[in-house]
Amino acid sequence: MYGPPVDLSFKDISRVTGALSEAPRCGVRPCQTNSKGKYLSCSLRLSYNSIADLSGLHHALDHFLAQPLKLGWLDLSFNKLMSIDLVLCELTELRVLYLHGNAIWNLSEVDKLGRLQRLHTITLHGNAIETEKGYSVCHGSVTVWQFYDGRKSPEHGCQKMDSWCGNSYKQIHNTMNYIKGPIM
Repeated sequence: MYGPPVDLSFKDISRVTGALSEAPRCGVRPCQTNSKGKYLSCSLRLSYNSIADLSGLHHALDHFLAQPLKLGWLDLSFNKLMSIDLVLCELTELRVLYLHGNAIWNLSEVDKLGRLQRLHTITLHGNAIETEKGYSVCHGSVTVWQFYDGRKSPEHGCQKMDSWCGNSYKQIHNTMNYIKGPIM
């Protein structure tokens, strides 16, 4: 189940259900399928399309993946998403979520992801939230925010971060138990 991602990037898809009529791109390591023609992968790439909402995501996962409930890596980067859809919170095995290069504008949207107990990596750079007051302080200066935008941070403790960023930080920090201190 740890094969390469099912790659539906660069397919000019405007709706998730539009992926159903597409064939995944073949990479260096071709995806293996089971006897029903479903891919033996726990990763899905839908990047570089024009997807604005995630309605039909479960249907697409069922269509492509042999074990859709085991989805651990989802790439939705460079689409037209303006918010974080609650359907993402139903993906309980999700560990990595790429959302960079979209149009997410409200920092509190990130709070929704606090339900995902296994999520350890998300990306949000290139979204409108970068201009929201507090994003650069909260998302670029402490360990927990490295998984948001990839920036290495100066030495600041997590307790100090609690007082700077409020609920968005606390929610994600409580979910991300592996985070112990600043990046060196």
